[in-house]
Amino acid sequence: MPDSLLIDQRPPCLPGGVDELFASQTSELLARPEDPEHAPRLIALVEQAGHAARPAVDEPPGTVAVDADAAWAADLNRLAAASGITLVHLSERPRRLEEAFFALTGSGDVPGGAR
Repeated sequence: MPDSLLIDQRPPCLPGGVDELFASQTSELLARPEDPEHAPRLIALVEQAGHAARPAVDEPPGTVAVDADAAWAADLNRLAAASGITLVHLSERPRRLEEAFFALTGSGDVPGGAR
């Protein structure tokens, strides 16, 4: 078995290094509806409001990661409530490197369960 794995020989698709990647995507909101079945509806609502959203990696079922900082948390809570979705968890967290990469590149193949 090889000591390393070459994934792709193309030049990097993002300018800058890891520090620049984190600087551009520093945090996100995590929102978990009381009913995990409401996660797809919550994602659609968030996207209609102009923010990207996806199932969160390494979080309880139904948790949605939203590309927004804490300043939008109250709006998200009101948006969900107005649509009949009760949130049992809403917080801000630093974005994981892999989530930042996949959000920036538009890939849906996030390891760990996100889209």
